[in-house]
Amino acid sequence: MNALNPKVALFFMAFFPGFIFSTSLPVWWQMTVLGLIFSTVTLVVFSAVALAGNRLQKVITQLPSAAFWINRIQAIILLLLGVFLLFSLDIAYF
Repeated sequence: MNALNPKVALFFMAFFPGFIFSTSLPVWWQMTVLGLIFSTVTLVVFSAVALAGNRLQKVITQLPSAAFWINRIQAIILLLLGVFLLFSLDIAYF
């Protein structure tokens, strides 16, 4: 998922060289180790989010009024975002 994300590529190019931890080991080896650590942490976090989402979905689908309230909350959030956007526009555009 992150392989095609330009922000991740920029992160690796900009910040990872600052974490080189030894002058005796080759840089490519250190970058490989840091990449594996990053991949492992990403796998753990994404797996935890997926499992939590799965459990939350099971809980929500068992509640009869959950869909009603989720739709209402979504509508309110979208309405508030629209109002915020309306008032954040510069009047000169009108």
